Amino acid sequence: MKTVIRTPETHPLTWRLRDDKQPVWLEEYQSKNGYAGARKALLAWRRMRSSIR
Repeated sequence: MKTVIRTPETHPLTWRLRDDKQPVWLEEYQSKNGYAGARKALLAWRRMRSSIR
């Protein structure tokens, strides 16, 4: 079986997947900076909303 080396640059959506094909649990995914884009967007949205009020 060929091992694929995934990096954020070459595989932006799947680089956090495990090579052993087991599920990536939430804690492990977050430790690999998972959901960073979603957190960034949510914080920007909150800042925008608070500046409108």
